[in-house]
Amino acid sequence: MTRVRIDGRPIRPPYSGVAQYILNLSAGLRAQGVDFELRCYDWLGRDGSSEVLAHRGLHSNSRVHRFLHRKVLTAASLSGLPSKVLTTGQYDVWHATYFERFPHLPRGVGTVGTVHDLMYLDLPTAVTPAIARGSARGLHSFAERADAIICVSEFTRQRYLAETSSREQLVVTIPLGVDAPPEGEALPTPDRPYFLYLGNLEPRKGIIDLIAAWRAAKLSPDFDLIIAGAAAYMADEILSAIGAAASESVRWTGGFVSESVKWKLLRQAHAFVYPSHFEGFGIPLLEAMAVGTPVVSCRTSSIPEVVGDAGLLVEVADEDGLAEALVRLATDQNCHSKLRSEGLRRAQTLTWDQTARRTARVYEEVAR
Repeated sequence: MTRVRIDGRPIRPPYSGVAQYILNLSAGLRAQGVDFELRCYDWLGRDGSSEVLAHRGLHSNSRVHRFLHRKVLTAASLSGLPSKVLTTGQYDVWHATYFERFPHLPRGVGTVGTVHDLMYLDLPTAVTPAIARGSARGLHSFAERADAIICVSEFTRQRYLAETSSREQLVVTIPLGVDAPPEGEALPTPDRPYFLYLGNLEPRKGIIDLIAAWRAAKLSPDFDLIIAGAAAYMADEILSAIGAAASESVRWTGGFVSESVKWKLLRQAHAFVYPSHFEGFGIPLLEAMAVGTPVVSCRTSSIPEVVGDAGLLVEVADEDGLAEALVRLATDQNCHSKLRSEGLRRAQTLTWDQTARRTARVYEEVAR
C-alpha cells in the first residue's frame, strides 16, 4: 500500500481555507483506508492543532511536533529544522498542500502539490508582500519538482498552466467538496430574517460593495445583514463601513465564528451573499448551498464553476446589480425556492468523499 506524508502545517487557529482542505481531505482518506500521516508543528501552550485533529478523528493519523515558543520555531526555521522534522521517516509520496518550496525529501519519494489559486499574480493587492514572495517561490518549486499537481478548480488549473511549463497531463482538477452538514441545535430564532456574509474581512471579498448595495436595496428594517468573520488583511476601511451602517441593520459578529456556529448561521439565513472579487474555489458558497440557502456572488474566477446555475451572479463591484439580486431574493418567493432546490442538488455533486477518492488515485499514480 502506498504510504503518504501530508504537510499539515496550515492546521493552526484560526483555521484557514487551506486548513479546512487538509482536514476534510484527510478525513476522507482515512475513511477509505489510505495509509497516510499528517505532520504538523506547534509551540507549547497552544493546543489548536492537536485539539482539532482529535475532534476530526485524525489523532492516530497525525504527529504534531512542538517547539518551546513561537520565537524558537521561527529561529529553527532558519536552520531548516522544522522541514527535517516533518520529512523524516519512510513513505512513498509527499503531499505539499499549499504553495511552499518542497523540502529536501528522502530519495525516491514522489511529490504531489495542491494549487489553490494564483492570487498573488491575479490580484496582487490582495496579498502581503511576504505572501507574494512565498507564493512565487512555491510556484517555481512546484513547476520544477512536482510529479503531479492538483488544482482545486479548472480556473486555477488553466492559470497554473499559463504561468508554468508543466506538462498538461501532470496537472489535474480535483474540486473541493462539502459533507452532509451537522444538524446540531439551532440558534435562537432571529428577530428578523437576515442576509449573511461569512468569511474573512479583507478588500477582495467585496464587503464594501455589499454594504453599498445593502443601502441601495433599502431592505432595512425588514431584514438584517449579518457579517460573520475575522478582520484580516487591510480590514480598517471595512470595519469603518460596518460601523457606519449599524443604523441600517448591518451587524458584525465581532470576529471568527466556530464551525458549529457557522453551520447554524448558514442554515437560518434567508440568503448567503458572497461578492468576492477573486476565489480559487469558493467553498463558503458550496456550504451555503448544502443547507439549502440561496446564494448571490460574482461572475469571476472559479465562482461560476462552483455555483453553476444554482445562484445569482453579478459582475464584480456591480453595486446596483448586487442590490437588485438582494431585492429579488427578498421579494420573489418563486426565485428563492428555485435557488434553494437547485443549490441542494448542486452541493450533492461535490463531496469530500469524491475529492479524497480522486486524490488517492493521484497518490497511487505518482508512487508507481
